Amino acid sequence: MPFYQRSFLYLIRKRTKSILLLLIFLLVNSMILSTNMILHATERTEAAMQEKTKAKVVCDAADTANMITDKEAEKIENLANVTSVNRLGQQSAYLTDLTPVTASDSTEQDNLKVSLQSFDDLETDSPFEDQSYRLTDGELITPETQYGAVINAGFADANGLQIGDQISFETENGKTVTVKVIGEYLVGNESRQDKSTLAVYRVENQIYIDNTAYLELFGDGFYKVSAYTGQPDLLDSLAGEVQDILQEKAEVTTSDALYQQMKAPLTQITRVVELMRMLTFITGTVIVS
Repeated sequence: MPFYQRSFLYLIRKRTKSILLLLIFLLVNSMILSTNMILHATERTEAAMQEKTKAKVVCDAADTANMITDKEAEKIENLANVTSVNRLGQQSAYLTDLTPVTASDSTEQDNLKVSLQSFDDLETDSPFEDQSYRLTDGELITPETQYGAVINAGFADANGLQIGDQISFETENGKTVTVKVIGEYLVGNESRQDKSTLAVYRVENQIYIDNTAYLELFGDGFYKVSAYTGQPDLLDSLAGEVQDILQEKAEVTTSDALYQQMKAPLTQITRVVELMRMLTFITGTVIVS
């Protein structure tokens, strides 16, 4: 009698055992397949999470007289694991055709100036990211913005400005630049400021511009540069590379708190699923044996 006939007859004779073994095999295979699918899903989730949590290396200039240059920021951006950079600058300037908001009668020059703060991307590393400042109209500065400005709504009302209008600034050295209003914002504490506060320190006179306009007006000099990476596990080595570029002129730190916060439950899930897969395999092997 051929072996396959003997096998078939054996299965017929041992129907209960055969069905039981089939169910065990189905259960074990289904469990192992399910745990593998969960592990693959967690791996994909972690990879996507690494890109979106914006782990970064933060460089703060140690001395305002020796700030981070645009060339140094470009070297940082060109590093292998850097996905993007955000350069932050801050200076004061005069308005050529408009008047800053002030309740002070001081004749100091700071009472005639506005504070210009530059960003590559206002959606990160800015008060708009943590919602301390609220955009009320228009849009924020992005890496594609050129000669754009986001102004306080109180400053806009005081000078009759609207989205699309232009503002011109002038430095003490006589350099000028003109930008277009692309957004308006509110903080909420505008009315609670001391009347003696000079114009350059008032929140209404904080104007956010892009770095194209900033570099044309002031030249090199960023007080802070943030370098983002899609590989948080390599953050420490990236910080070392950045420190080699900047040497002692900047303090370099890392920031991946959001990634670590999101990674913790994912790691626990992975451990539990791996344990389930191992126990399923061992249990199935013992029962079948």
